[in-house]
Amino acid sequence: MTTLALRAGVPPGRISLAGIVPTALAGKTAATIERLPLVLGNRSVPLAELFAVTGAPGDTLAFADTNARCDSIGEGMDGGTLVVEGDAGLYAGRAMKKGLLHIKGSAGDFFGSAHPGTRRGMAGGVARVDRNVGDRAGEFLRRGIVLVGGDAGGYCGARATAGTIVVLGRAGAMAGWSLKRASLVLARMPQSMPPTFGDAGVHELLYLRLLARSLGLDAGRFARVRRFAGDSQVGGKGEILVAAP
Repeated sequence: MTTLALRAGVPPGRISLAGIVPTALAGKTAATIERLPLVLGNRSVPLAELFAVTGAPGDTLAFADTNARCDSIGEGMDGGTLVVEGDAGLYAGRAMKKGLLHIKGSAGDFFGSAHPGTRRGMAGGVARVDRNVGDRAGEFLRRGIVLVGGDAGGYCGARATAGTIVVLGRAGAMAGWSLKRASLVLARMPQSMPPTFGDAGVHELLYLRLLARSLGLDAGRFARVRRFAGDSQVGGKGEILVAAP
C-alpha cells in the first residue's frame, strides 16, 4: 500500500488530486510518484512538495491528514481501494467507474457526482464517507452505491438515473429532485423533497437487508421503509425509501 500524507500546515490554496488513484500509481516507484504534477491554485507543483510518500505500490492507496482543500480525491477511479484518513474537498469520487473509495472524515459538494457540464455521473463502485457531505451528492448517478454516514446537503441524488444512495443521517432540501430510476435510501425524512413524489405506503424489502449487510450495516436498519415514488416530472420511476418504525 502507498500512503500519501499531506505535509504539515494548511495548503496555500486548493489542491486537485484528480488522477491520483490506485490503478494510475500501480507499478510506479516512490520517486516517480513524487514527481507527479498536482494543481495547486493556479499553478502546477510536484506531488512531493505537498505530500510525503511512503510504502509500496499496490491495489490500495491511502491519503493521510487531508482537509477540505483537497479536491477531486478518487475522481475517475477505475479500480482498487482508496482510503482517506481525513476530510475531502469538492468533487470526491466524481465520475468513478469502479473500486472502493472510503473517506473517514467529511466531504464537500458534488460527492460521487458528474463533471461540470456533463450528465455522466458515477458509473460504478462504492463511494463511502463516514461523516457529512455537502450539496448534490450522487447527482447524475448512473450506477454504483453512494453511502453517507452522516448528513447530506441539498439536492442529494438530484437527476440520478440508476444506482443507490444511502444517507444514515439527514438529507437536506429537495432530496431526490428530478430522480429518474435510482433509489435514495434515508434513515429519516429529509428536510424536504419535491412535491412531485407520491407516498406509496410502508414496505418490507428484502433487498435492503442484503444491501445493509453488504455495506457492513445493521441488517434491520431498513427492515421497514416508507416508499415515495417519483420524481413524476421525469417519469416517476425512482424512489425515496425512508426508514419506518
